[in-house]
Amino acid sequence: MNRALRRRGPGREAQRNLGLTIVLLSGPISAGKTTLANGLRDTHRFHVLVTRDLIQESSGHVQSTRAELQAAGDELDHQTGGRWVAIAVVALVSGLGEADRIVVDAVRTSAQVTAVKNIVRARVVHAHLSASGDVLAGRYDERRSDGTDQLSYADARRNETESKVDDLAKSADLLIDTGAIPKADVIRRVAAAAGV
Repeated sequence: MNRALRRRGPGREAQRNLGLTIVLLSGPISAGKTTLANGLRDTHRFHVLVTRDLIQESSGHVQSTRAELQAAGDELDHQTGGRWVAIAVVALVSGLGEADRIVVDAVRTSAQVTAVKNIVRARVVHAHLSASGDVLAGRYDERRSDGTDQLSYADARRNETESKVDDLAKSADLLIDTGAIPKADVIRRVAAAAGV
């Protein structure tokens, strides 16, 4: 595991950023989490924390397959009790001002959501994205056509953590069907919920 993920913990940086806003994104594969995170960055100057990058860094696999990334993420959850996302947020917070905004792309377990809410002293908004199964599979297949992902959509969803990600909708502050509304409206709704 990356030293920063292992050694950084909650500290003064998190304590003094009470004006900080953090948006946690959850949802199934291809729900539009990365599109939303990039939209918040581009339109509202959010800092984006990509958990995929953290997993790749900690596992040492720069170009990992989805199955390898899922397994490495599950291992980080096991090693840290789901705290690794919160620890990474604290590390990012230490270099930010009090009124900054962070979007986390993405959380996958309730332990990750709880850890961020408990460890980081900030306003936290949890947005859960979804779409119909056909829309999600279609988006996934469209991205998969570049050859980087070898798992089918159904196989990717069979991962134990991924298969439970829809349960996060129960505790989310905001639920959005990205198959039903335009991207710009999704960005607006999440930004408004975050107080932007």
